Amino acid sequence: ALEAAACGTPVVASDVGGLRIVDDDGRTGFLVEERDAQAFAEAVESVLDTHHAEMSVRSVQHASQFRWNIAAARLRRHYHDLGVRAPVQCS
Repeated sequence: ALEAAACGTPVVASDVGGLRIVDDDGRTGFLVEERDAQAFAEAVESVLDTHHAEMSVRSVQHASQFRWNIAAARLRRHYHDLGVRAPVQCS
């Protein structure tokens, strides 16, 4: 999904897991309920008929925030935050 967005392709995906982060629902594509073929078809039709140009531009912009250097910096920050917290005390 991220690769498609980076190439300017609006993404229609299931509303699950990491796809919720990659696909900004209604701006870069659509998230639909899992296993709802009718909802998928309607979302694809909407992208093709009315939203493709705007979503294409926003998809590229949104995907650019997922670069490796940014992901690594976020991960490093999370590890640092974990290191400064007090450990859990089990009795």
